[in-house]
Amino acid sequence: MSGEWFKINSNLNVQTPDNETINGGKGLSPSSSDIVNSTSKFNTKVVLSQVNENSLGTTNVAIDGGSATTQLTLLNDTRGKIYNGQKLLLTYADGTNPLTLTASSTVNGVKDIPITSFTPELDYPIGSILSPLIYDLTNSITPGTSTPNLYKGVTTTAIYVAANEFNVTSHTTFDVYTRDNVGSVQPSAYQNRGKIYATSYVPLNYKVTAIDIYASVNRNIRMLTARTISDVTTLQGSGTSNTTLTLSTEWNSVEGDYVILEFEQGASTDEIYGAKITIAAV
Repeated sequence: MSGEWFKINSNLNVQTPDNETINGGKGLSPSSSDIVNSTSKFNTKVVLSQVNENSLGTTNVAIDGGSATTQLTLLNDTRGKIYNGQKLLLTYADGTNPLTLTASSTVNGVKDIPITSFTPELDYPIGSILSPLIYDLTNSITPGTSTPNLYKGVTTTAIYVAANEFNVTSHTTFDVYTRDNVGSVQPSAYQNRGKIYATSYVPLNYKVTAIDIYASVNRNIRMLTARTISDVTTLQGSGTSNTTLTLSTEWNSVEGDYVILEFEQGASTDEIYGAKITIAAV
């Protein structure tokens, strides 16, 4: 052999990669396919984790590919409420083969989920996962309905009026008092066609559908509305205490407007127990 030779210092610290720590021991230079496979497995695990954590439940009935379907049946009751028109995601148990569906009605805590008719290309076996599509929730949830209690005495379905809230004013000279620890209120004296009132605001994005005024006797009642900028009142409906007054035209809340409940007394012994204003999200 010919050429020049040089002696090197064998004590130099030359770092070499450890075959066992790179690409599962496959060598020093993992191929591009190995990187893609590794990334794919990582993404699948992330997707599956998100699907499982947010799932509404798993299917208990297989879905045949090529057949129109309008219902999914789950193993257990849904873990959350599903709204009409809400977008849902159906996947295999491993998070693959995602399919977007649309709920056809609002349900909560049931096994049978009504779905807008769809025809999958693939079979979806028992154990497939149904999940909500998070981005669509703000499109599906009606304003206010995500809050179970809006204020003291106010839920998403009713506003409750205590008896003493009828003692604010009247359009005659009598006073309103209680003799049963505010379990009820009654007028201090009888005035012919004397009327006792209570008022309440209604949360925005809600409407009033009915009212109830509870009393010891059946008397004429009315619901009116008014604004804080004038003394004009508008009649919304009339009926009798202890009977639900369903409004012929539901009243949508307006900022600055409020509801007036009117009770027409017939004797000084009349007692008002309270009232309920039935509301619903618009």
